[in-house]
Amino acid sequence: MKHLDDNDVRERAFLIWKQAGEPSGKMAEFWYEAERQLEQERLKELGAAGELPRILASPSSAPRPAVRRHTEDLRSPDRSASAD
Repeated sequence: MKHLDDNDVRERAFLIWKQAGEPSGKMAEFWYEAERQLEQERLKELGAAGELPRILASPSSAPRPAVRRHTEDLRSPDRSASAD
């Protein structure tokens, strides 16, 4: 199964952060929530397409992977565009 794209997670985390009133110091929390939402959406899509066994179509309570380099400032979701 394909992993989540970091840019998709970053954009979703940015939206969640904006909706929460742009608080500081909670970058990892927004990143994890974005991953959770996107993974749940992906699993629903795969389940609806018949590509997953039914038991896998709902998110599990498995531990989340450690935060990698994703605690960078969420206020700049287009970092790749400005790096040119």
